[in-house]
Amino acid sequence: MDSCVKIRKSRQTKKDIKILATLDHELSKELYDLSIYWEESFPSEKVSTKWISKAIYDKSLSFYIAEIDRKPIGMICISFRELKYAQTIFIVCLYVLSESRNKKVATSLIEKVELIAKRNRAKAISLDVSKKNKLAIQLYKKFGFESDSFHMLKKL
Repeated sequence: MDSCVKIRKSRQTKKDIKILATLDHELSKELYDLSIYWEESFPSEKVSTKWISKAIYDKSLSFYIAEIDRKPIGMICISFRELKYAQTIFIVCLYVLSESRNKKVATSLIEKVELIAKRNRAKAISLDVSKKNKLAIQLYKKFGFESDSFHMLKKL
């Protein structure tokens, strides 16, 4: 029997901070392995915990946790922004544990954001993705995302 993906809004608890920090750390590790991470060395889990511990109290951000059988397997962080004179939801990060991929987890997370966007009368959903992250680009295109800008970075 297939288990159903459940998406829940995170709470400001030690348990959810630990879940989100663990998922964020895994995301950072994958980005680093893909040479996408912007730091010279791979960050410790303490860095993820520190960021999540602050971000979870930021009223402009909302975190959602994906679970199968109550096991955390993915997350998404969103922010409301005003872009081009229209309310937009920005996907700050989306991550699914590698062993939980191809189970419609990312699909469920994006569908949740689409529902939130519609409820809040947002006109668009936007995100940034590295051109090196081919799997993410493929997923986003499947959902109708299109490239409308070119992000540039200069390392110092």
